[in-house]
Amino acid sequence: MVHPKRIDLIFADRQFFAVYSFLNNIIGYLTEVPDAYFQIMMWIFLKNLDEVELPDPDYLFLSWNMLMNFSGGTDSAAALYLTQGIPVHINRVYKIRQMRACEEVSALQIVTDFERVSEMYIGRHGFNIGTGYMAMYIPVMPLLGCNSVVFGTVLEDFELWYVSIPDYRERFKQSSLYSIKETLGRYGLKIYLLLAGHSEVLSVQLAEKSGIKNHSSCHTAGDIIPAKILSKLKTKPLYAASSTVYAIQKAGYPHKEFCRYMDLDVSFYERVNKNVNYELSCFKTTEFPWQTEADQVSIAKFVQAIENDL
Repeated sequence: MVHPKRIDLIFADRQFFAVYSFLNNIIGYLTEVPDAYFQIMMWIFLKNLDEVELPDPDYLFLSWNMLMNFSGGTDSAAALYLTQGIPVHINRVYKIRQMRACEEVSALQIVTDFERVSEMYIGRHGFNIGTGYMAMYIPVMPLLGCNSVVFGTVLEDFELWYVSIPDYRERFKQSSLYSIKETLGRYGLKIYLLLAGHSEVLSVQLAEKSGIKNHSSCHTAGDIIPAKILSKLKTKPLYAASSTVYAIQKAGYPHKEFCRYMDLDVSFYERVNKNVNYELSCFKTTEFPWQTEADQVSIAKFVQAIENDL
């Protein structure tokens, strides 16, 4: 059910909602948006859960503005700094996050509990894929004059997870997001992973340049180090291993458990992977240096060390 500022989704005896309170006479209303956009929204929203018929590819998205998925985190702050796009925040009703940063950049907010729909399919809430919440952006993209969605995804999000030969591009092509990216390209809709070739280390530097004071990160300090970080180091595979090791080296923690990581070369995280950047970003240049052949050797050695349970 589509209302001027609200979408109600009814499944049997359950009802879910998404509220777009920022809509007005100047921007327009949901009731003015063609049905095809809602078909695309539902196709993304239920991908891997259910089947939804897509509309004919009439190249609906003909505008040029960028819609910036803004979470209030470090990576999205860095991406917003680079694109100066339109920041939009998905505000889950029961999970309010980084709202100070969102308010600072005047991010448009979509308040929704749509992710609870998955409880009816798999018994737990959450969007169907990591970026499935982009479905909520589709109905307002023509109203905002946008033909692209930008995510702040960084290199750690899909690389160096216990792979002997880290081929980031090939692994991405096997993902649901890549499938969505390829399909929606037929409608003139572009999806960019703006920082895909950049490490978290570099995104932090960009976020600091953004001037957004209240963006958040996952930095940890104090007495929780033994309880949290040391327990994480025991997980197999080690999540975001390279940035974890980089942080351990730079922080200079005195704990003896960290000594085994100190001699690993992770300087490649201070440079950008050119191949990934060219394929997934909308920018072909960067203010940081590119990774070199020597970096690829260091990456291979690092992966081997982690796989051998250093």
